[in-house]
Amino acid sequence: MEELLNIAKNAFPPVSGSEKVKGIQEEVEILWDNWGIPHVYAKSLDDAYFAQGYLHSRHRLWQMETFRRLISGELSELTGEATLLSDKYYRTLGLHRLAKKCVSNLEKNKKSEEYHWINAYVNGVNVGIKEAEKNPPIEFSILNIKPREWLIEDSFKIISMIEWNLSSWNFPLEVIREHLIIKLGLAKAKQFIPFFSETYVKGSMGSNAWAVSPNKSESGAVLLANDPHLALTHPALWFLIHLNCPELNVIGTSLP
Repeated sequence: MEELLNIAKNAFPPVSGSEKVKGIQEEVEILWDNWGIPHVYAKSLDDAYFAQGYLHSRHRLWQMETFRRLISGELSELTGEATLLSDKYYRTLGLHRLAKKCVSNLEKNKKSEEYHWINAYVNGVNVGIKEAEKNPPIEFSILNIKPREWLIEDSFKIISMIEWNLSSWNFPLEVIREHLIIKLGLAKAKQFIPFFSETYVKGSMGSNAWAVSPNKSESGAVLLANDPHLALTHPALWFLIHLNCPELNVIGTSLP
């Protein structure tokens, strides 16, 4: 038990001192506040996105590895029969194939900003993985595996996972509608299941956000809350971070 505890302690990345890493153009300063949120001060957008990728892989590598294996249908390589049904499901669903297609579309214009920035992020992830190999997270040590290189398609896999989770509650209804249209025609299908996209709504409406005005909050400040309709996970799905550079100054949730 003590040996496992030491592995876990040694694997935790440093939050003070300095590090020399390949891939950044100029010095980047990362300050951790009392709530464990990193504040990244970079001199370019390239370095800011690189640092974000680096922090993600240093602090959430096992989470990232698990998610990309989940979507690829490769969990059973680690866990055996326990996740075989999950692997069959996701391989049939094909989100990993969709991720490859997204990369293929992105690579049609390698001069685009989108391609440039995601490469900066992915490069940061991979430098973080190289650093983590010295003292890998305890899960990698227990399973005796090494983290693989991160690819752009892996990021798209995780994006597709979020999108699928958000749509999974209504997709059976969409499939039923399609079968009804094929069997009965559009007009009769509408009698069974109305198509809400054609419903007229007067004024604005929302489903998962709310605000409190400053004259009703105890602090006197505006309060804004959001429910993203996602399952609770441990660690949390999100990674709080602040990115600051000449082109950007944002703080909030990021997705490793």
